[in-house]
Amino acid sequence: MEIDPLNPLLRRHHASNRALIQKYFDLEVEFMVIRGYSEQQKFIEIRSSAISKIGEYTSDRVDPLVPFLAITYVDRFLSKNLNIPVVLRGQGFEENLKLFVFCCVSMALKIRCSDFSFVELLNKHQVAEERDLLVMELQILEGLRWKVRPVTAITFIHFFLPLLNTQDQKQFLPINTVSHIIVSIQKDVRFTEFRPSTLAASAILVSSFKLLPELYSEFSRTILRTGLLQQSEVDRCVDELKEHIIPDHILLPDKCPMILKETHKWGLRQEKEKEQLIENSTVENAAQPPVTSEITKEEEDKEKMAMGFDRKRVDPEPRPRPVKVERYGPMQLCNSLFWPMVMKCFGLEFGSRDSN
Repeated sequence: MEIDPLNPLLRRHHASNRALIQKYFDLEVEFMVIRGYSEQQKFIEIRSSAISKIGEYTSDRVDPLVPFLAITYVDRFLSKNLNIPVVLRGQGFEENLKLFVFCCVSMALKIRCSDFSFVELLNKHQVAEERDLLVMELQILEGLRWKVRPVTAITFIHFFLPLLNTQDQKQFLPINTVSHIIVSIQKDVRFTEFRPSTLAASAILVSSFKLLPELYSEFSRTILRTGLLQQSEVDRCVDELKEHIIPDHILLPDKCPMILKETHKWGLRQEKEKEQLIENSTVENAAQPPVTSEITKEEEDKEKMAMGFDRKRVDPEPRPRPVKVERYGPMQLCNSLFWPMVMKCFGLEFGSRDSN
């Protein structure tokens, strides 16, 4: 099943469920890098080379979420494991880095694209033998604790945008513009220090600052009144975005590549489902304790498994060994058939013992 970046954990509850939203806020820290990651020169250099190679391995892919996912794997693995795995002994750091990045891209393709062909990708980029690829991929998965369906800033778009409902059809923020900002800033290591929810809210506010400046202050107050964000962190992130993103990117909807499909105009209450989402996300509800839904133990286990990775992809079960068949010579075969027939004629059972 392809990963849905708006609902990566495969929760079966509707997106308007407050418990689902709260789940994302509770889990987002688990998918962040360690504190100080963006200030370590060692990580910065490795990350820069990795991003360049990710671009090379995904140059023919039209889905920008593939490199987006691959970079999240690189960041999380490096920050928590301090270095890349060494699988190719005696071949140097660069060759192991190529293998590491290739496997991150391969993993992203596996859960994002249903038509992905591992053989085709391997034939195009001869980075290593298949056995070495599987060993590297297994080490990456273990380093990520098998959590390859990350909660990212894109996940929180469907929560914040409906809060900004307006009456004018022209006063809405295209989801594609917001997602374009989130994907664009990923190359800048400084933004890895912000919570995904903070990045989502900041991307929305920066879009408003550019496209709807007259509503920027109102949108800012609405988002901060939810009580789920730290105002100082949002202000700092917005300032960084204004300085480094807006001058470099044209945020007009027709200039942004397609990342997420625009299902409807988020600022309008056109669909019953979205209307319910807006009602459930009001400031009054945000101040109340989160609503918990009835989830059975079996359902919870299934949801936890959905966060991980299909282990059979990289660690297939061993094939059963063939059973050894005893082979008999001609005389042995004759004895085994002849003597039982003779003894049966005398009323005896072959191999039996006297009871006396």
